[in-house]
Amino acid sequence: MAELTRTTGSQRSALAMTGVARSTWQYRLKPRARVPEPVLQQDRAYLSRIATTDRSTIAKKITAGWKAGHSVDHSFATTWDEGVMLAGRRSWWRIAAEIEDQSARPVVPTKRGSKTPRETPVLIATGPLQVWSCYADIVIMPMFASDLRFPAVSGRKRSA
Repeated sequence: MAELTRTTGSQRSALAMTGVARSTWQYRLKPRARVPEPVLQQDRAYLSRIATTDRSTIAKKITAGWKAGHSVDHSFATTWDEGVMLAGRRSWWRIAAEIEDQSARPVVPTKRGSKTPRETPVLIATGPLQVWSCYADIVIMPMFASDLRFPAVSGRKRSA
């Protein structure tokens, strides 16, 4: 590498020519000391790790939800509504995937699979901020009659 560095005039260009990253080269020059007994990642203790008791509680709640015909998201939200937050939503899905007996898992209806029409939800609000919609592209704005402007159609005048 020293010869190539002298030829090119730069260690960066010499490393780029050989396809070696600068960090790799630095590590090769000054390697770290070996760890006598390395700990595997799966065995390391860290703050965000979910305790075994919490994992089994989550698995029980998911299984009970499946038996009632509910999804993992429903079980997660119900538990959270009760004031219990054992883990994040994505962790619930990971734990659900690890459950051995998947026979109670409900089948999610899809448009292709089901020919029966689904019931349209009807939401009735009796006060402000009681009903929320997930359709962000629909905006209903109140307007006054004076705000409406009607363009003339194909050059014809409207009668008053």
